[in-house]
Amino acid sequence: MVTEQEVEAIGQTLVDPGQPLQARFRALFTLRGLGGPGPISWISRAFGDDSALLKHELAYCLGQMQDPRAIPVLVGVLQDSRQEPMVRHEAGEALGAIGNPEVLELLKQYSSDPVTEVTSPAPPQPLWLPR
Repeated sequence: MVTEQEVEAIGQTLVDPGQPLQARFRALFTLRGLGGPGPISWISRAFGDDSALLKHELAYCLGQMQDPRAIPVLVGVLQDSRQEPMVRHEAGEALGAIGNPEVLELLKQYSSDPVTEVTSPAPPQPLWLPR
C-alpha cells in the first residue's frame, strides 16, 4: 500500500522541471500504475509543463488508466488551443480510450478542428509496439 505522502513525493518529481526528464517519466509511469484520484490529480498538474513530449505522455497515460475522473482535464487539454497540437490530439485519443459516451459529441466536434494535427489519426504502428 502506497501512502499519500509517497504519492505526493512521486507527484512532486513529476511536476518539477528541475528533475531530469527520465526521472519525471518514471514518476509518471509509477502514478499511472497506482491509479486513483491522487495520481490523476498529479498527472493533471503537469500539463503546464514546457515539454510537449511529457505532456503527450501525460495524456496517453490518463487514457491508459481508463478512469472517468480524468475526463475533465483531458477535455480541457483538447479544448486549449495554447497546447501543442500533438498534445491536444493525444488528449482526444485518451478520451476515446476511456470510452465514456458523454464525450462522443465533443470528439465529433473536434474531429473537424482547423488544426490538422489535432484531427489526424495516429500513424500506423507495427503490431508489436504497444499503443
